[in-house]
Amino acid sequence: RQDGGPEQPVTPVWIPAVGRPGEPTGYRFLDVTAGPGVGYLYRVRGITTTGLTSDTADVAVAPREVP
Repeated sequence: RQDGGPEQPVTPVWIPAVGRPGEPTGYRFLDVTAGPGVGYLYRVRGITTTGLTSDTADVAVAPREVP
């Protein structure tokens, strides 16, 4: 949560990578646990087969304003 809530994984298991080495790829995720009117920060953590990790930069998702 952007308001300082605790960090927590949004998937209980690892998701295998898609694409080919050296080529760009993309991922989509629908957070069905997100609360209305709350902003969230998300990041993807890459994990190699040897256990090395690398995180993407945080992506901020703001609540949608209803007209």
